[in-house]
Amino acid sequence: MSIFYGGPIITSNNNQPLVDSVGIEGDKILATGSFEEVKQKMKKNIKLINLEGKTLLPGFIESHMHPITLLFFMLNVDLSVCKSLIEVQDVIIKMYGNLNGVPVFNEEAFNFLPEFKDMVKQECT
Repeated sequence: MSIFYGGPIITSNNNQPLVDSVGIEGDKILATGSFEEVKQKMKKNIKLINLEGKTLLPGFIESHMHPITLLFFMLNVDLSVCKSLIEVQDVIIKMYGNLNGVPVFNEEAFNFLPEFKDMVKQECT
């Protein structure tokens, strides 16, 4: 068990945004308030940690993510080993096959570049 004291301690509690001390056990906060209040609430064998004027912030769990990007990476196929469009087609079909009866790999998927569409036709026939 530990008591942090000796610097501003910022909480996530709107009713008590700053405290003088915080008492913890493991990863649980047991008490907040003045040094004396926290010390009274804690059991014996307390480790005192003086912040020496430094600020103590609440623990943050990084939850920053981009769900669309995550989905993109989860659904993508590793095509780095493919040496031809036939291999690309084979990998995609092995991974996804058909979606609701519609082939995943088809010419309409490559309408953005006419030259590429022609390449796909030549390579895949």
